[in-house]
Amino acid sequence: MQTSKIWYYSELIKISNRECDLLAKIVTQSDIAALMYSSGTTGMSKGVILTHKNFIANSLMMMADQDRYGDPKNVFFCFLPMFHIYGLSVITDHLLAASEREHGGFDGQVVSGAVPLGRDVMEECAKVIPHADIFQGYGMTEACGIISLGNPKEEPRLSSSTGTLVSGVESQIASTDTLQPLPPNQLGEIWLRGPNINAR
Repeated sequence: MQTSKIWYYSELIKISNRECDLLAKIVTQSDIAALMYSSGTTGMSKGVILTHKNFIANSLMMMADQDRYGDPKNVFFCFLPMFHIYGLSVITDHLLAASEREHGGFDGQVVSGAVPLGRDVMEECAKVIPHADIFQGYGMTEACGIISLGNPKEEPRLSSSTGTLVSGVESQIASTDTLQPLPPNQLGEIWLRGPNINAR
């Protein structure tokens, strides 16, 4: 039985015995990194061009609170599609099993996105994982994922809010008729600006 081994990209290139016909290219932050498709909630699904800069900004925004609070660096690596039950269940199972072995219980964070997480679901989750911070965020494909995120250190426990804007994102609510900014508590369209927002 073969033991598992991590193969680095450089090792795969060495053992492939094939030379690449592609020319070497210097990649800049403004180069396209991914073409993602939106969910189509307002009509047909649209292709969203995201750059390397969008992904770099998104990563920094997600980790900003760690620096702010002096938290130790957390690393989370996932290569499975988290939007699919397979990815979600495998990652969740492994995280919970590892935490149970190492700490005697899960005391980390449970973060929800993609759909609103109701307070009733949060309360049920808290019964099962009582020491975990349970919160949610709001995002969209055009924002490379993140727009706002709950903050369990500053918000009431089990707040059903999607939190405040992440560092670097600006927002205003505008009238869909006049395209002018609206005062608080008015229905309108969300306008966003930030380094994580797609430019095309």
